[in-house]
Amino acid sequence: MVITIIIVVIIITIIIVVIIITIIIVVIIITIIMVITIIIVVIIITIIPIITIIIVVIIITIIMWYVYNVTRNEYPTSDELAALDVVFVSGSHHSATQTETPWIAALHSFLARGWSDLDVAPCKLVGICFGHQITAAALGGTAGKNPSGSMRFGVETLACEPAMAELADAVGSPLPIDAGLRILVTHEDCVTELPPSATLLASSDGAAVEAFACRDIVIGFQGHPEFAKDVEMAAIRARASLTPDEAVFADASASLEPSNSELRAFIRAFAAAE
Repeated sequence: MVITIIIVVIIITIIIVVIIITIIIVVIIITIIMVITIIIVVIIITIIPIITIIIVVIIITIIMWYVYNVTRNEYPTSDELAALDVVFVSGSHHSATQTETPWIAALHSFLARGWSDLDVAPCKLVGICFGHQITAAALGGTAGKNPSGSMRFGVETLACEPAMAELADAVGSPLPIDAGLRILVTHEDCVTELPPSATLLASSDGAAVEAFACRDIVIGFQGHPEFAKDVEMAAIRARASLTPDEAVFADASASLEPSNSELRAFIRAFAAAE
């Protein structure tokens, strides 16, 4: 009887010890899992954002954009200009023909000083819409009202010159010219005479000079390859003052798709080409 009791006590003790050891092991495992989880969470919360910031800084360092508001007389210094790869002159709701406006006159002079002599131009120059017009005027051409006398809203089909294909091939970004190039437009002014150093790249029913280039240094587009079609068409529809001619062109071009991706790639290649 006594022996039996002792055996039972021993067995119970062993079971209790096993249970305690098992609990300890489980607690240790849970603790390790929790520690690992906390470490992973800390890495996600701290390390990944730091890595992301580093990557963003590297990208910004490699592809740095500086914005100069010329309406406030902001321009790059000589040293800044010398360090740039390309200058973009964007569109504007102002007219490039308003040379009596001080900031437009100043921009005209800045472009003339920098790019009239292409052999000593500080960097590439890309003009879009207003930028296209004022660049042409600054380099010895002229800009004026559209020949139709009305605004041009919609998708314009370009009639490309052989020089367009030659330039696109030269910078390594061939354009699907045979399939037809189209570009979003919104303008009441246009280039009416090319600069002496310029080559015509494309024309259209709305503008005799839709695109031009001065060697591989300067390029201008009357249209807006940077615009999204749905945004522009919504803006057109929101206008309450379209003339019949303007409305006819806008409606007729609504079903056409602009060659945005192709033209953007071409402009990027032009800007990056040595």
